Parts: sequence; C-alpha cells; structure tokens
Amino acid sequence: MPEVDDELSWWVYPPALYPWRALAGVVVLSLVVIFLIYYAGGPAVGIIGGGVIFFVLNGFFLPSSYSLDGEGLVWRRLFFRFRRPWSHFQCYYADRFGVMLTPSHRPSRLDPWRGMNLWFGPTDGEKGPKGTNRDRVLAFIKRHVKPYRPPVDHRDVLG
Repeated sequence: MPEVDDELSWWVYPPALYPWRALAGVVVLSLVVIFLIYYAGGPAVGIIGGGVIFFVLNGFFLPSSYSLDGEGLVWRRLFFRFRRPWSHFQCYYADRFGVMLTPSHRPSRLDPWRGMNLWFGPTDGEKGPKGTNRDRVLAFIKRHVKPYRPPVDHRDVLG
C-alpha cells in the first residue's frame, strides 16, 4: 500500500515519458501543415491550421504541473491555471496514462470538457511508463472522490 501524503505535487512532460508517441505526433502535425500549405490555401492557412492543431494537442506537447491537497487540486499548463475543489467531482476512473476526475456519477463523453484528466508523473527512480506515481496519485484521490464502479462486472459475464 503506498503511503498517503497531505499534499502531492508533480509535473509531467509527456514527450519525455513517451518519446515514440511524441515523434508520431510531430510527424502527423507536420504532414497536416504541409497539406494545408500546398493543397488548402497557402502558407497562412498552413500556419494558422498548424497553430490550431497544436493548441488542441497542447496537453501532450507541453509540460503540466499538478498539485493535490485536502481542499482540491490545481492544474497548471503554460498560461492556464485551474483550481477545483474535491466537491466538484463525483467519481474518477483511471487508465495506464492517467486518471479522469468527472463531475458526473459515471463516465461520460463530455468528460474531456467538464472533468480533469491528470497524467501520471515519473517517479524519482525510473523513467518511462512503468516508473509512474500511479499508486500514490490514486491513493490520494481515493480519500476525496469515490471510484467509478460499473453496475455489472463484465469480466464475470464474458468469462
């Protein structure tokens, strides 16, 4: 069982954790910009389109900082700073990259816009996806928000 702190802070730079995914993202972004420059209206359209796509994907390309305490969480990225109290969130669910805190009682397709997605950060000793602070983050969040439990365990139904 991981130890639970009164405050937990970390920063994440996803291209450092997942360099192959970052390379694929840069290649796709470059191909879109080239397509826009040559086939959709010129350099101005390419630069504006590339900027819009980069802004949409900034969660992956820019570093983020997270701070969790007894009152809520603070998320910082570039010029943005968001603070949400724990009472704003009804449940959470995790995958291998991070945890989604949602204001509804179950996962929704609106979660990327209403909830907060926290990337797991690297631990001090290991690099890469296996050396994350997943256990510490989930233990901290579990003290304040209940995890989502589906009404039917599909593993029992499907075998």
